[in-house]
Amino acid sequence: MTIENLKSRVSEIISRDDCSAEFFFLIDNNDGMNVKSVEIVDGDHMELEALFMASVSDSILLDDNLSLIELSSADDRRDALYRYDLEEIPSQLEYLKEIIENESFETFDFTKDSLSHLEGILILLGNEESQIAIYKHQYPISLMKKDSGVFNLMKPNGGSRFKKLDVDILKINKKFEFFKVDGQYYILDIKALERFFGFLHIPANVNAHSG
Repeated sequence: MTIENLKSRVSEIISRDDCSAEFFFLIDNNDGMNVKSVEIVDGDHMELEALFMASVSDSILLDDNLSLIELSSADDRRDALYRYDLEEIPSQLEYLKEIIENESFETFDFTKDSLSHLEGILILLGNEESQIAIYKHQYPISLMKKDSGVFNLMKPNGGSRFKKLDVDILKINKKFEFFKVDGQYYILDIKALERFFGFLHIPANVNAHSG
């Protein structure tokens, strides 16, 4: 597949009128990794959906300098998107396949689940016929815990007196590292394979940050 064909396919998926987003958390519990579906208030869901649709467009479709390279033959060029063509697939990437193929997941529940165990955020964009699955790594600094030892003040709803933040806050930006479409995995941030997954089989001549 050429970069032009890939861009055309991604554009076809996210430009459809019935394109929508589903969100999932990858949770590392005592019984191993689990995918949990995430329920978000309607208006906020639509805003987060628009954020990632715009991110896909900015990262892939609107980058005129972007080139597509096989990971096994990668070089040190910048503005590169890598197709994952190695035999060994990091287990975390397999969860992109899971959210595409499965329709039923347990829902994230604050009474049973903790944001402290959040390893990644998975986003499924598309409709029933075709989808693009996105993997976004969860950095510890993106979680602001109410009991972190830092006294966080929040803006009051009315009046002038501040109030202590009494809930955990998860900060989500638009950056993502990997995606899957039409059965193929693609890497936007090649260094993330090593940093997040301890993956050591990246060609030695790859030494630049892509994307």
